Amino acid sequence: MNTSSYRCHITNIAFAFSSLFIALCMVFSPEHTLLASKNGIKIWWETVFPALLPFCIMSDILVGLGVVQFVGVLLEPLMRPLFNVPGTGGFVLAMGFASGYPIGAILTARLHEQNLCTPAEGERLVTFTTTSDPIFIGGAVALGMFGNGHLALLLMLGHYLSSLIVGIIFRFWKKGDASSSPLTSSDPIILKAFKALFAARKNDNRPIGKIMGDAVRQGLQTLLLVGGFIILFSVLMEMLTLIGFITMVTHFLSKLTVYLHVDPLLLDGLVKGFFEMTNGQNALSQTNAPIAQKMIAASLLLGWAGLSIQAQILSIIQDANIKSNAFVISKMVYAIIAPFITFILIKINPLLLDVFSQPSIPSLTGLFSLEKMLLIFIMTLSCLLLLSLFCHLLKKTT
Repeated sequence: MNTSSYRCHITNIAFAFSSLFIALCMVFSPEHTLLASKNGIKIWWETVFPALLPFCIMSDILVGLGVVQFVGVLLEPLMRPLFNVPGTGGFVLAMGFASGYPIGAILTARLHEQNLCTPAEGERLVTFTTTSDPIFIGGAVALGMFGNGHLALLLMLGHYLSSLIVGIIFRFWKKGDASSSPLTSSDPIILKAFKALFAARKNDNRPIGKIMGDAVRQGLQTLLLVGGFIILFSVLMEMLTLIGFITMVTHFLSKLTVYLHVDPLLLDGLVKGFFEMTNGQNALSQTNAPIAQKMIAASLLLGWAGLSIQAQILSIIQDANIKSNAFVISKMVYAIIAPFITFILIKINPLLLDVFSQPSIPSLTGLFSLEKMLLIFIMTLSCLLLLSLFCHLLKKTT
């Protein structure tokens, strides 16, 4: 038996017995299982479902109508040299920044299914377009959990700068593999963009009604999958807490904090966030650790995203035959870069940690709105288009 096969068998055995153990815990603790399931359903139905469904539906419609291909041609001068992905990746980046996990993975899978990117380009694209959205960072984390909306700027800068750095690093992933071919005609870029739109619409050839129906059906199926993972990990976290696993790991890691110069109060949040990011962020906010260390730890969790979100993304991209190695490695890199960038930002401008100024926002209700998510998407896409136009003009003059 070779090493690879032996490792595979060990992994399968570990997963099998771990799953059996969790199942037994659920059988003997039905009340905790039911409560955790209800909490997972509540999060999915009240927050995730209404926030992501419109974007899932509209993105499929825009692909079917050729709009994504149109935008892709315009963004090619920026996305290709910077991230080694097609211009359509810029649309995914804007959507990912606006609506958060796991929309970047969903759209990457759609592009690959439509032959708008190669498998290698899909692997690169998913490494930096799967991010948290600004509404979650600013509304849920900074204001809702840490009680200070002014911390949102620090967390957002650390998160999105790290995302772009990860994208630049992974542009070299499978660099020798085949790339999708951009339009090579000598026409002006806007004319090439319209040609791509018309060609995409002709190749799709579905009636408008069918495009809309398929988009709704696909969006619902995807979000049902996401909901299932949220419920599963909600129950898993409850069982791990119930049997004392979280406490045991936290106690073990607390012995290392002396050498790492990290406040041991942060460990509970970091361990919970390893599995599920929201629970981890909430636990971090309730500690009495120094605010700078809490922000660095919060950035780490935003970059890592938690096994719950990672499992959602892996399921989506593997269904589209996009290999997951790059994504898994990128999350580890992200979890290193994001806290480092946040630390640098704090050193450069300590005013980013202004904990005395409280925002005059009475509630979080207005933050979680479709209008704000659309505005973020439009602003991100507009910035990318302007940068792409600058790159295109610069290339023509040289």
